[in-house]
Amino acid sequence: MNPILTALIGILGVIIGGVLTFFLNKNLKKDETKLKLIEKLIDRRFEAIDEVFEISKLMKTTVNAEVISYPDKFGTYVAILDSLKVYVDFKFKFYNLYNKSSHFLPIELKNELFLIQEYIFNLDRIALEIPDKRFYEIGLELKGDFLKFSNKLEKLCLNFLEKSANKLDIKFESEELSLSDKERANILLKTQLFMKFQELKNINK
Repeated sequence: MNPILTALIGILGVIIGGVLTFFLNKNLKKDETKLKLIEKLIDRRFEAIDEVFEISKLMKTTVNAEVISYPDKFGTYVAILDSLKVYVDFKFKFYNLYNKSSHFLPIELKNELFLIQEYIFNLDRIALEIPDKRFYEIGLELKGDFLKFSNKLEKLCLNFLEKSANKLDIKFESEELSLSDKERANILLKTQLFMKFQELKNINK
């Protein structure tokens, strides 16, 4: 074979091999970067789920009332309604969770957190006017609401974890909240806060 032709074939082979290696390495790095990004997103979603569990624990924690005015309530009230300061601290933690982590959560959990947020907005209309020495009374009356919210949050978290255990799901929903204003209003109107709204407002009188 012609030595020049042999040399050209050899050079061509080196060039082709180099080009193939370049693109293979580029694709491998791209896949590696994608996997690292997916891993970070998954980690952040699970961190958000843990944060929801923590908020849920706060919402269902109850303490014994010093003055048992409501025997049918077993003398316990929601700990986050022990005083205005404790309530404000809880709100800070809740809003921090919602603003920082809600976009990492499944749409069902975002819906529920948004519903709780609207509940808190309306609770403020009462809570901010009640003296500390009687603050626990709204905790007695609204214990059932917070327990329901807490149980719903935990159920949604567990459902997500169960699905994730069977199937790796990294979809991050960008759609808007699926509950309409009317649907949220119908849910809120069935809570103790709304059914006893005027009665609770009279606590500070």
